[in-house]
Amino acid sequence: MVLAKQEIGARALLFDMLVDENPGQLSESNPFRFFTVEQLQQSVIKEVTDLLNTRRSFLKFDDVVWRSTLAYGMADHAGASINSENDKALIAEDIQQTVKRFEPRLTGVTVEVSEIDSSSESLIVIIHATLKAGKINQQFSFQVAIGSEPQGE
Repeated sequence: MVLAKQEIGARALLFDMLVDENPGQLSESNPFRFFTVEQLQQSVIKEVTDLLNTRRSFLKFDDVVWRSTLAYGMADHAGASINSENDKALIAEDIQQTVKRFEPRLTGVTVEVSEIDSSSESLIVIIHATLKAGKINQQFSFQVAIGSEPQGE
């Protein structure tokens, strides 16, 4: 008897399942409900990029609001200087806490504020974490550009 090789992966998120990869096709023979490791990583990168390119309205909230979608996004650090170690540490801490709150597939999150990309004028940060979903439990590092994404598209 030949056993089918089971691919390692995890369940897709609701919004990922709702995306129509082939809008011209009227029905799907295999509904999209499972991510491979690579697809899961791409989903996390997209969600974290969207999260960090969203600004929340206030710096501080009470405990109930912090755990709700009203606190979604990161603080506006427009007045911060990339040349200031204190400002870089504050930005890194805000990013770390924001990712911990809103991306449950990542644990052990650490953040490096890297540089400004001169061509897009976006802040580049590197996120290191453990990716945990389904049977996946692996180290995962990726870059995010903050401020370069066009919003509302």
